[in-house]
Amino acid sequence: TGKITDADRYFGEVMAASEGRNDPGGSLAGAVQLALLQLDFRARPDSALAVLTHALARHPLDSVPAPDRPYWLLITAYARMGRPDVARRLAREEEAAVPASVRRSDAREWFAAGALAEAEKHPTEAATAYRAWSDHAGECTACGLFDLARLADAAGQPDSALALYDRGLAAPGMSRIMLDAYQLAPALKRSGELYEAKGERAKASDRYRRFVELWKNADPELQPGVREVRARLARLATETPS
Repeated sequence: TGKITDADRYFGEVMAASEGRNDPGGSLAGAVQLALLQLDFRARPDSALAVLTHALARHPLDSVPAPDRPYWLLITAYARMGRPDVARRLAREEEAAVPASVRRSDAREWFAAGALAEAEKHPTEAATAYRAWSDHAGECTACGLFDLARLADAAGQPDSALALYDRGLAAPGMSRIMLDAYQLAPALKRSGELYEAKGERAKASDRYRRFVELWKNADPELQPGVREVRARLARLATETPS
């Protein structure tokens, strides 16, 4: 819902609780989530990197039991921050430290693999990884679909992107809440833009309205994006169909 300041506080509380029960892996996972907030909502990769650097100085990975290390989160974050070199090093380290059976049991490993492939400019490999995440994510029936839509969009395939966005937005599942926390708002906005570009005004308006409803009480720093979409809605309402 765009309440990023509240999310910052909650993840800080998660980290404090993890420290209190001597769970350094949980504290690191909370730090990665804090870093992703800086990256995804504030477009501050330097701040995201600083959060991770501080957290790993406090809890170096080799001081954390291997099964408790949040490798998939760290690989994803570093890849998306434009540091595929670090992400690749962590992926190799995970392969050496964590048994394959443990890695295969967590479908989110495919998400990390997709993010790393994207960062290394291998969109076909990224798509394969995201499809595997979608296939193995169990109850999270939306997992992987927004990422595949983004890749199709970047490849100049708007119809394929919209089909994937539509599937992702319609997919049920209680466990998708963490996915939606980061991906729902951009999926609504971008699919609205694609429908608007196709001249499908009703579908574009529906996506824009859902975006505005989701972020109507978002933090002030996000309100310029809400105003932009409100303006698009107003324009669509007054335009005469061609």
